[in-house]
Amino acid sequence: MLRLHVDRLVGQDRYVLWTYAPNGSVLDREQIGPDEIPANMTNKEFSPDPTRYSIAWQQSVEHDIDTRYPIGNASFLAPLGNVSSSDCEYAWDDSDACWVFTTVAAATYDTPTEAIVTVDEIRFEAWNEWGFWLSNSFNTFEAGTTPAIYADGRQGWTQLDGHLHAGMGRYDGPAR
Repeated sequence: MLRLHVDRLVGQDRYVLWTYAPNGSVLDREQIGPDEIPANMTNKEFSPDPTRYSIAWQQSVEHDIDTRYPIGNASFLAPLGNVSSSDCEYAWDDSDACWVFTTVAAATYDTPTEAIVTVDEIRFEAWNEWGFWLSNSFNTFEAGTTPAIYADGRQGWTQLDGHLHAGMGRYDGPAR
């Protein structure tokens, strides 16, 4: 399980100011601070522009990763439930295999004011690479989940729907 603890994340107080033509088409979109909101809002509207944080982690290993059938055979999201095969939306070739599944994620937070916290897509990828110079090759799998939105004080564990696309790339390389 990957656990991330942050003592404090402070979002910037910023807005998007839209300016419209008389026919309703957008003339301008500008990011502004709270002290830049114009007094005359004729043909204008503003909306909050949420602060986004992205967290990435990479781990190199000295062994092959099973990228054809990673569920239960490689480091992968856990726990998993409701695993079933599905059609591959963007298949590379006949070695591709796709599944849908459910998994869980959790968020806890304290805020002095009302907040909406979104755990955006959780993305998980693994790949093997081999070769040198112009003859490099690889095989890979990638998985992702739907976002989880926490609002109105909701916290804790939630179920996420996920998708896995495995078996992409070459499988005729050395020791693969």
